[in-house]
Amino acid sequence: MTLDADVHVRRGTFSLDLSLAAPSGEVVALLGPNGSGKSTTLRSLAGLTPLGDGCIRLDGDVLDDPRMGRFVLPHDRSVSMVFQDYLLFPHLSALDNVAFGLRAHGIAKAEARRDALAWLDRFGLTERAAAKPAELSGGQAQRVALARALAPEPSLLLLDEPLAALDATTRALVRRDLRRHLNDFAGITVLVTHDPLDALALASRVVVLGEGAVTQDGPIAELTARPRSRYVADLVGMNLLNGRAAGHVVTIEPSDELLTVADQANGDVYALIAPRAVALHTEEPGGSPRNRWLATIAGFDLLGDRVRVRTDGAVPLVAEITAGAFTTLGLHEGQSVWTAVKATEVTTYLR
Repeated sequence: MTLDADVHVRRGTFSLDLSLAAPSGEVVALLGPNGSGKSTTLRSLAGLTPLGDGCIRLDGDVLDDPRMGRFVLPHDRSVSMVFQDYLLFPHLSALDNVAFGLRAHGIAKAEARRDALAWLDRFGLTERAAAKPAELSGGQAQRVALARALAPEPSLLLLDEPLAALDATTRALVRRDLRRHLNDFAGITVLVTHDPLDALALASRVVVLGEGAVTQDGPIAELTARPRSRYVADLVGMNLLNGRAAGHVVTIEPSDELLTVADQANGDVYALIAPRAVALHTEEPGGSPRNRWLATIAGFDLLGDRVRVRTDGAVPLVAEITAGAFTTLGLHEGQSVWTAVKATEVTTYLR
């Protein structure tokens, strides 16, 4: 079973152009800022937004090809979709919501209800079978929506921000439960999320979209180690600078500040710096750091016993220090500080 999609959609001034291929059993996460085309991609795969050009094939069957004049209606595709707000039928019980997906595929009512009950049991919801959606918790509603989507055994499962409506505690529990069910799913899953933890926990591969095109595609470990856009770097909590390298010196764009690096490089590069590698000083530092810049504290975020300090200046960086160091230095928003980074703490790779 394979998905082979060449998606081209025009909507006003927005243009989506991407290719997406996935084999059976793979979970692909689509990441990207708002307006990058994630939801439009899902809607095209589901048949809710027809292609302007291109082709979508699922297990060799053409689902949408404008040039061939072929378009398979959503209910005739072996595709299930879970929306962000679940879209459960409010007048139906949990059991009948799950059975609805089976009935839509031509299964008789008694058999559909029997199979639906088995799916609710698989999700630990047997005792909530008679409950209406308004009587379910957020986590229970998410499980019912997922059971409804999986019950017809689709070839392609589409998840649009499936955990976004949950509180932090419930989200962690449901994420773990969802991972277990996706591991057992024989088809292909495409997941849209804004949360890198969802991608890390659920996906085997991440596709990053930006302005309607793929900007990066690979395993989550590759994105973490070598982000290729500021969006991805921010997502994984790293500092990313663009520059031109000549030996051990990188000229940072657009400020033309110089960055000394340990490994030689030449040409257009990315320079990756972990926040924990950025030291903060209230006075110009001496000693070993060859990279130092005057900056202004733009804000800070508490992360447990550590503080992430955002700085503005010729080389804007995020530093991560202990809460004790933050207090000792007496840092505050608007304060002038020096940022310093050792050459050995900078990773460069070609753009």
